[in-house]
Amino acid sequence: DPIEACKKIKEISKANVIVTMGKNGSVIFDEKLKLFEAYKVKVVDTTGAGDSFTAAFVHSLSKTKDIDFSMKFSNAYAALKISKGKGYFPSEKEVLKFMRGEKNV
Repeated sequence: DPIEACKKIKEISKANVIVTMGKNGSVIFDEKLKLFEAYKVKVVDTTGAGDSFTAAFVHSLSKTKDIDFSMKFSNAYAALKISKGKGYFPSEKEVLKFMRGEKNV
């Protein structure tokens, strides 16, 4: 169970713990455990989804310093990535449009 694993890691570490769970979203344990729902998309290829999530999280957090927003941004980035397949890397502008619910991304 990813959430239980997250809790166990947090017991022995002061670091924030993030676990991605595919279609079940992602979870972070910083001061408390928080679940972030996945965006629903038609999956083309999941190759690189986890790496894309991580890169998007680092990018967003370094820019905004907002952990919750960065988790949502990362989920959105990974959702766009898997909906288009290999070789597609959404821009920040595309991700923000997708997060706002705009259809033409």
